[in-house]
Amino acid sequence: MKLVIWTQVVDKHDPLLGFFHDWIKTFAKKFERVDVICFSSGEINLPDNVKIHTLGKAAGFSKFRQLINFYKHFARLVNNDTDYVLFHMGAIMNILAVPFYFSKKIKRHRTTYLWWKTHGHINLVGRLALLFVDRIYTASKESFPIKTSKKKVVGHAIDTDLFVDKNEHSEPVILVVGRKMSRKRIEKTLTIASNLKLTGENFSMKIIGPDSDSEYLNKLKNIISEQTLEPEVLLLPAMTQIDLNEEYSKAQLLLNMSDTDSVDKVVLEAMASGVIPVTCTNAFADILSSYKLFFSKDDIDGMSNRVKELLHNPTERSTIKGKLRDIVVDKHSLATISNRIFN
Repeated sequence: MKLVIWTQVVDKHDPLLGFFHDWIKTFAKKFERVDVICFSSGEINLPDNVKIHTLGKAAGFSKFRQLINFYKHFARLVNNDTDYVLFHMGAIMNILAVPFYFSKKIKRHRTTYLWWKTHGHINLVGRLALLFVDRIYTASKESFPIKTSKKKVVGHAIDTDLFVDKNEHSEPVILVVGRKMSRKRIEKTLTIASNLKLTGENFSMKIIGPDSDSEYLNKLKNIISEQTLEPEVLLLPAMTQIDLNEEYSKAQLLLNMSDTDSVDKVVLEAMASGVIPVTCTNAFADILSSYKLFFSKDDIDGMSNRVKELLHNPTERSTIKGKLRDIVVDKHSLATISNRIFN
């Protein structure tokens, strides 16, 4: 079988999309040939049956030249021998590929057009893009909040061989992982940090992720300064999957305040690593409420109190973390993502 993929970047060390490198490696076990079209590529370690085709963004090509390269690659790679085309995330490429989508209908190509999309809000471009694919795959019903018969909820794809519980969670470290931007509501985690400090708790909080919004980053720095949250709170840059895995191994808890309401993979990575998440993201209500790890978005006091309880109760953490890892292994493992999508 033959698969053609569109994704933005193929680079095992990319702090945001590095995980998709291992998705490609997993897909390669199912297909005879995998061709990946992307803006740019970095360090890769992929099987011989995977070929990477870049548009030249890293080389400084203009957007027009990149567009021409996209059509050149797509026209050459997608034909009647192609079983699947998979668009990863971005909606605009689905729309650019419309001529090929309709061509395959006319010529009766067997190619099936798929789209992987996880986001709590689908804008007008996304709503248009879904018209030009055969199926949409997403991690949870909240991750693609549009009613359509094309939508298939299949869970996420977490590398449960990489993200494992190393039983090294001896220090009261709390992680916050994700882009530093307003919809992640990181300022709310600082309120929790302030509550902990005022009651004399021994803890440290590491906020890890790209500095996506300079204005928001400055807001966080100002809060940390005004509420004297140094040295307890550290703002750290984005990390590779390997480095982030090391941070999980040291931490006890993860705070996730995201306003997107979709399945945030960092919560699943934490669960796989033996780190207890406390979240207000609605996508986790069903699986975390019974452990008192899910709260309403405005219940900052409730989250603060629960964090204190967990920091002081290693026995409860030990009991919970094994059950949470089992959920990830059973429903969100990288090892089974190919069968969940290409069936």
